[in-house]
Amino acid sequence: MNRPNPVLLSIKGKKFTKISPDEVEKISEEEQGKYEDSD
Repeated sequence: MNRPNPVLLSIKGKKFTKISPDEVEKISEEEQGKYEDSD
């Protein structure tokens, strides 16, 4: 949980606007996959 949330970073800092919505979606899907796998 120490890892910064890329979505929050993209909202909070202009230097993080390099993260495209597609990348955010991909990251979100990967995070969801991790939680599903850990079940």
